[in-house]
Amino acid sequence: MNYLDTSSLIKRFVTEKGSPRVESLVSQRGHVATAKIAYAEVYAGLARKHREGHLPGSQYALACRQFESDWRAYVRLDLQDEILHPQHMFLRSGETSGTIPPWRSRWPDH
Repeated sequence: MNYLDTSSLIKRFVTEKGSPRVESLVSQRGHVATAKIAYAEVYAGLARKHREGHLPGSQYALACRQFESDWRAYVRLDLQDEILHPQHMFLRSGETSGTIPPWRSRWPDH
């Protein structure tokens, strides 16, 4: 399972630097987890790209439809303090290789 933040999610719907890497991760490891707030953030990011001329109208509409479809399959996390603090400490420890993060038990198994 991969956790994708908003900037990584947008790379699934807009071709930019890093898009091929995100697609490779998702296709190899399957399920995607993200924070619930990403729903609004992705739409805001897509709208900004559209306003700035980086995403023409037809591509913007397609990206929005694809995101809406994909959203249903994502594991959506409420990133509350009881999840954020252990994650922060886990990542700061530097001992992430081959270990299961302390917040992993809170994710549904898929």
